[in-house]
Formats: sequence, C-alpha cells, structure tokens
Amino acid sequence: MIINSLKDWLDSGDDDAITGLSGAESDYYEGLEPPYSCKNGPMDNLGEVA
Repeated sequence: MIINSLKDWLDSGDDDAITGLSGAESDYYEGLEPPYSCKNGPMDNLGEVA
C-alpha cells in the first residue's frame, strides 16, 4: 500500500518504526541501485514518489 511507504518517507525519523508491510526506511532505499536516503521530511516535488 502506497500510504505506508509515504508515511515512512515523510516521518521525521529514520528508525525502526516501519509502517506496515510496504513501508521502508533508509536501509531499504540505500540497498537499491542507485542507492539513496529516505527523505524523512516533506516532499519538495511529486517527482520524489516516482
């Protein structure tokens, strides 16, 4: 569910509080190719969800 992913992307901390099965924090995003960090804050533009 995209809602859980968005909650974890927007939350203020990068902790173990993963929201549901489809949520993720920086460990997940840093394991992608190319790797990047979870925003942990408000989105600057809609391109961040692509």
